[in-house]
Amino acid sequence: LCTEGLYRVSGNKTDQDNIQKQFDQDHNINLVSMEVTVNAVAGALKAFFADLPDPLIPYSLHPELLEAAKILDKTERLHALKEIVKKFHPVNYDVFRYVITHLN
Repeated sequence: LCTEGLYRVSGNKTDQDNIQKQFDQDHNINLVSMEVTVNAVAGALKAFFADLPDPLIPYSLHPELLEAAKILDKTERLHALKEIVKKFHPVNYDVFRYVITHLN
């Protein structure tokens, strides 16, 4: 988390592909033993989300999110966003919460 540009600077594509391949075979991979850079791990994570058949934030909620983003009052906007997030499928909600916690 101390690496500047963690999600902007690309990691080695071969390393990213190897991480994804290992993860597909066994979700309990040991990234330290793979000796890959943190940027390769971040790149593999971004690719994982990009390759999902359905996005983490459902397309059906995009119009509501766009409307909520237009709300000028910060408290009201936050309340509207919370109500939208409550509509996520439980698995999507858990993953979204984890990602947002990580990014925070």
